[in-house]
Amino acid sequence: MTELTREDEYIIILKHLGSITSLRKFADQQNFNLLEEISNKFIAIIAERREEEELRQLELQELEEKRLKALEYLESIGLSPDELKVSVFENAPKRKKKSKGSTTRKAKYAHTDEQGKTHYWTGVGRISNYFKDLTDKGHDLEEFLIEETRDAVKDE
Repeated sequence: MTELTREDEYIIILKHLGSITSLRKFADQQNFNLLEEISNKFIAIIAERREEEELRQLELQELEEKRLKALEYLESIGLSPDELKVSVFENAPKRKKKSKGSTTRKAKYAHTDEQGKTHYWTGVGRISNYFKDLTDKGHDLEEFLIEETRDAVKDE
C-alpha cells in the first residue's frame, strides 16, 4: 500500500468532515464518550480560531483607520497618494539651458556722422572706436545718449 502525504490525508479528512452523511456514519460506529471528546476538541479549536480572527479583524480595522488618516493628511497638505509613488526629482521640469550666444541689447548711445551713417553703442564692454575718437576730440558721452535712455538716467 502507498503512503499518503500529509496533504493527501488532509484532503481525505476534509472530504469526510465536510459531508454530514459521512459524519453520521462515523458517529454511528463510535463510542459516545469519544464523540464528546472530539466535539470538545473541535469547540476549543474553533474558540481559538475565533479569537485569532477577531484580533486579525481589529488589526485590519486599526490599519484601515491609519490609512484613512494618512490620506486625509496628504489631502490637507495638497498631495495625492499617486504623487508619493514617484520621486519629485523624476517629474521636475527640466531647466532651459542658457544660450551661450550674446543677447541683443538696446543701444544707449547713438551718433550720426557726416555721411549720414548712424553709429550705436550699448555702453557695455569696450567703447567702440568711433565713440572713442569722439571723446578724444573733446565730446562728452552724455551728448550721444539716446532720448529713451536719457529719460531713464534723469529718473535715477
